[in-house]
Amino acid sequence: MIYRLYTASFFLLKFLDTLSKTLLDYGWIGLFAIALLDSTFVPVPSGPDVLLIGLSIGSTLSNIIICMVAATVGSTLGCSILYLASKNAGVRALKRISPEKREYVKDMLGRYDLLAVIGASLMPPPFPFKPFIICAGVFNFDLKRLIAGLLIGRSARFIILGLLSLYFGQATIELVKRHGWKVLVVIIILGGLAYLIKYFSSRKKANQKS
Repeated sequence: MIYRLYTASFFLLKFLDTLSKTLLDYGWIGLFAIALLDSTFVPVPSGPDVLLIGLSIGSTLSNIIICMVAATVGSTLGCSILYLASKNAGVRALKRISPEKREYVKDMLGRYDLLAVIGASLMPPPFPFKPFIICAGVFNFDLKRLIAGLLIGRSARFIILGLLSLYFGQATIELVKRHGWKVLVVIIILGGLAYLIKYFSSRKKANQKS
């Protein structure tokens, strides 16, 4: 029995890996499909992150933006399906999620609302993103706010990965694997600082004119 389960799991993973490589040949359409599947009930080995990096290396900025949009929409749609399925299943959907994780997600959503969804969407593996979405469905978090948070967080994450791929090429995969969340946090902080500098600079110029 154990041997059969092991064999079935091996062939399933092999099939999913082959599927992801095949879909990669279809560019952003394949990326959309992988992002959708990976966000629902089908754990794709390479995932949308690696596929996005692969499509972005040596590409143009316009093509990276198209891929980012495809990955964001696919991931958001997949998460919405998982959310609705979890909401319909109720507490049964939580049987594989530890009580500690349930309370953590519930507390995060209660305290930070939309910001919690954005933060979770930005976090790279091994952050338990699917349990987060499942808990959001079971705890009846507002779907519109969930979608808004997913669109903001996922688009930021994928455009960061795309731009890193544009400048660092193949080294991006190793960079993300080793430093994952640190890279995202640094870029977000730098982006926030750049925005604040620009904002206060424009206000200063406006005050000087008046």
